[in-house]
Amino acid sequence: MRIGFVGTHNSGKSTLVSEIEKRGLYARHTYFNDVTRSFNRTVIQNIDTQMGIFDNLIRVENTANNFISDRTVLDNYAYFGWFYKNVPIKQSYAELYKEYEVKFDQYMVLKPYDVVLFVDEYFPIEDDGTRDMDVEQQKWVFEALENIVPLKCEIYNIPYYYVHGSVNTRIDCVKHVLSKYYVQTRLPDFF
Repeated sequence: MRIGFVGTHNSGKSTLVSEIEKRGLYARHTYFNDVTRSFNRTVIQNIDTQMGIFDNLIRVENTANNFISDRTVLDNYAYFGWFYKNVPIKQSYAELYKEYEVKFDQYMVLKPYDVVLFVDEYFPIEDDGTRDMDVEQQKWVFEALENIVPLKCEIYNIPYYYVHGSVNTRIDCVKHVLSKYYVQTRLPDFF
């Protein structure tokens, strides 16, 4: 199973995925932590870096058949949109935008996720050294994801579910959702 968590920054995706891993759930899965944490805050703040993050996400996701990731290309799509919205001269980035849309479509057609779990809430931003502290960006990305997740998952036929509440409530929800997908023929993925 290829499971992706989606949400704006400081929504608790990394905390949730870390807790799932710590509890030993889905042991035959590789756990991917947010690939953007390898970039410092100033480097992340441009559209070219978002394209690099997209490429890195694909490279990392293609290293495992069974994974749980606390970020997906859907998140990146929203962040790319934020930075594209804010470039002063859109014409100079038109080719990059077209290239991004083509690469995104090519990847999503492959159905890279068996299930997407949207963490549909967020909290006041805590400075972790890499996270963007822009509250307007956090809200914009969240609202973009509210539209992107249902639209793109419907287009590419990827089931998606909403997750919220405390860590324990979120984990119970994840276990409930994933129990629908782990059928007898796929049990080795689960353990």
